[in-house]
Amino acid sequence: MGCQLGTLEDRVILITGAGGAMGRAYAAELVGHGARLALVQVEPTRTETIEGVRSASELADEIDPGSGGHRTIGIALDTGHWAGAQEAIDRTAAAFGTVHGVINAARTAARDRLIMRTDESDWAEMIRVQLTGTMAMMHHAARLWDTESRAGVRNRRTIVNTVSTSGLLGNAGQASAGAATAGVGALTNIAAQEFGRLGTKVNAVCALARDEVNAQEHGFVQMAQPTSGSDDPWDPRHTAAVVAYLSQPYQPFTGSSFWAHGREVRRFRGGAMSEPLGRSLNWDLDSLNQAMRGLLEDGEEALDG
Repeated sequence: MGCQLGTLEDRVILITGAGGAMGRAYAAELVGHGARLALVQVEPTRTETIEGVRSASELADEIDPGSGGHRTIGIALDTGHWAGAQEAIDRTAAAFGTVHGVINAARTAARDRLIMRTDESDWAEMIRVQLTGTMAMMHHAARLWDTESRAGVRNRRTIVNTVSTSGLLGNAGQASAGAATAGVGALTNIAAQEFGRLGTKVNAVCALARDEVNAQEHGFVQMAQPTSGSDDPWDPRHTAAVVAYLSQPYQPFTGSSFWAHGREVRRFRGGAMSEPLGRSLNWDLDSLNQAMRGLLEDGEEALDG
């Protein structure tokens, strides 16, 4: 089954927000399967108040020591605007020759505020980082892939975006995050329709895991206390396996959003979530390759290949 989904070996994947715990978990998972990575993180001056977030200069050595920039590079950029996103794509393609996949993991903390108490600055920053940043990265990736396709290059490509239950299901007190990630959900669906001709599958993940951004949110630290052993549902390594699965060139999904938390993997459908996909103690890529087809609906096998 794994070979039918395509290997991650030598796939060039760009990750935004790579300095946070979830971004680092995604990177470590992908490196373990042989991917080449561009790890993008905003300049340290923008993240110095978020304890634990790594700078771009630290990331490559931490994730892939000994690579020497041959398989993993760090890029210090803000991708929340068009120019930064374009530079990220351009620098990745210059380093590795192309870009096979993009993981939009850049996020900012969701501040729990009622609509009537939401500040314009909080609203603007959430929209800029998560919605505009996602759109900008997809825009410039698509332009690269369109140019390659017109030149006869026929690669399989993937995009994995970040959504939230606030956006897909609604959550009082999180208007900014909800609006931004609802927009990302819509963009995911639209991009899946537009990018199919480019050999690109576009999906999104609601990644409920412990990281430095979530730690800034009210009540999250108390809710997501670490537990001993490997069965910690808030460990971002669980989510990383789902992101790696969706980064494979021949996985069958496109235009879909998934919930990933601990043992649970679910699919969002029509304003609701599916039943959990099994209850594996620790999902890894091999087990997901076998199990994820359980979330396909009748007729969706035609999307594969």
